Amino acid sequence: MSTLDMNELIEAAQLLGNQINDSEEVKRYLQLKKELYANAEAQMIIKSFEKVKEDFEETKRFGIFHPNYHEAKEQMDEYQVKLREHPLIGKYMQAEEQVEQLLFQVSHILARSVSKEVKVPNDLGRQKRK
Repeated sequence: MSTLDMNELIEAAQLLGNQINDSEEVKRYLQLKKELYANAEAQMIIKSFEKVKEDFEETKRFGIFHPNYHEAKEQMDEYQVKLREHPLIGKYMQAEEQVEQLLFQVSHILARSVSKEVKVPNDLGRQKRK
């Protein structure tokens, strides 16, 4: 690839990045993120979740043989539901998923335009689950 081609490719990638940043999905995500960080109640729930998650990760190292594994897992599951049910946190998580989906679609289109064999991050995740 010549230098000129590489420069054009980099410019096109920067333009694409700017277009993604200007999308409604990203604008909504950034607005909700700002609201989330300004909301004391949401921040308290998130901090509590982080503590529960940390405790679960500790028990997960030992797996089901840890005496508190099932209790920690149950608490983790409850907090995940609590996060999704909170009006602002739930909207933020949904917006985050929409941005991730947008980025996946773009990366998928780029990868497929090069080759059908090129792995896209989400493709790799699907292969591991099979």
